[in-house]
Amino acid sequence: MSPSDRLKAANKKMRAWMDGGVELGWLVDPDNRSIYVYRRGDAEPEKITGVLVLRGEGPVTGSDLDLTAIWAGL
Repeated sequence: MSPSDRLKAANKKMRAWMDGGVELGWLVDPDNRSIYVYRRGDAEPEKITGVLVLRGEGPVTGSDLDLTAIWAGL
Protein backbone atom coordinates (compact mmCIF):
# COMPACT_ATOMS: atom_id res chain seq x y z
CA MET A 1 0.00 0.00 0.00
CA SER A 2 1.17 3.50 -0.69
CA PRO A 3 0.94 6.10 2.10
CA SER A 4 -2.25 7.51 0.58
CA ASP A 5 -4.02 4.12 0.34
CA ARG A 6 -6.57 2.99 2.87
CA LEU A 7 -6.91 -0.68 3.76
CA LYS A 8 -10.56 -1.00 2.71
CA ALA A 9 -9.87 0.46 -0.74
CA ALA A 10 -6.70 -1.61 -1.17
CA ASN A 11 -8.58 -4.80 -0.28
CA LYS A 12 -11.20 -3.90 -2.89
CA LYS A 13 -8.47 -3.50 -5.53
CA MET A 14 -6.98 -6.86 -4.57
CA ARG A 15 -10.39 -8.51 -4.92
CA ALA A 16 -10.74 -7.02 -8.40
CA TRP A 17 -7.33 -8.37 -9.42
CA MET A 18 -8.16 -11.81 -8.03
CA ASP A 19 -11.48 -11.77 -9.90
CA GLY A 20 -9.47 -10.91 -13.01
CA GLY A 21 -7.47 -14.13 -12.78
CA VAL A 22 -4.47 -13.32 -10.59
CA GLU A 23 -3.29 -16.46 -8.77
CA LEU A 24 -1.54 -14.87 -5.81
CA GLY A 25 -1.50 -11.38 -4.32
CA TRP A 26 0.38 -9.88 -1.39
CA LEU A 27 -1.08 -6.77 0.19
CA VAL A 28 1.46 -5.24 2.56
CA ASP A 29 -0.19 -3.08 5.23
CA PRO A 30 2.70 -1.10 6.77
CA ASP A 31 0.47 0.72 9.28
CA ASN A 32 -0.28 -2.57 11.01
CA ARG A 33 2.84 -4.49 9.94
CA SER A 34 0.57 -7.07 8.38
CA ILE A 35 0.44 -8.89 5.08
CA TYR A 36 -2.76 -10.14 3.48
CA VAL A 37 -2.13 -13.11 1.21
CA TYR A 38 -4.76 -13.54 -1.49
CA ARG A 39 -4.93 -16.91 -3.20
CA ARG A 40 -7.16 -17.86 -6.10
CA GLY A 41 -10.08 -19.90 -4.82
CA ASP A 42 -9.87 -18.70 -1.20
CA ALA A 43 -12.89 -16.81 0.10
CA GLU A 44 -10.80 -14.59 2.37
CA PRO A 45 -7.15 -13.55 2.42
CA GLU A 46 -4.80 -14.96 5.03
CA LYS A 47 -3.55 -12.27 7.43
CA ILE A 48 0.08 -12.68 8.48
CA THR A 49 1.80 -10.61 11.15
CA GLY A 50 5.19 -10.70 12.83
CA VAL A 51 7.25 -11.88 9.85
CA LEU A 52 10.42 -10.40 8.37
CA VAL A 53 10.44 -12.53 5.21
CA LEU A 54 7.43 -13.51 3.14
CA ARG A 55 8.08 -16.82 1.39
CA GLY A 56 7.01 -17.10 -2.23
CA GLU A 57 4.51 -19.75 -3.22
CA GLY A 58 2.56 -20.81 -6.29
CA PRO A 59 3.59 -18.65 -9.25
CA VAL A 60 6.40 -17.02 -7.24
CA THR A 61 7.80 -20.10 -5.50
CA GLY A 62 11.44 -19.46 -4.67
CA SER A 63 11.01 -15.68 -4.61
CA ASP A 64 10.99 -14.26 -1.11
CA LEU A 65 10.11 -10.73 -0.05
CA ASP A 66 12.39 -9.32 2.67
CA LEU A 67 10.23 -6.98 4.74
CA THR A 68 13.05 -5.74 6.97
CA ALA A 69 13.58 -2.49 5.05
CA ILE A 70 9.84 -1.88 4.76
CA TRP A 71 9.25 -2.30 8.49
CA ALA A 72 12.40 -0.30 9.36
CA GLY A 73 11.21 2.67 7.32
CA LEU A 74 8.11 3.15 9.44
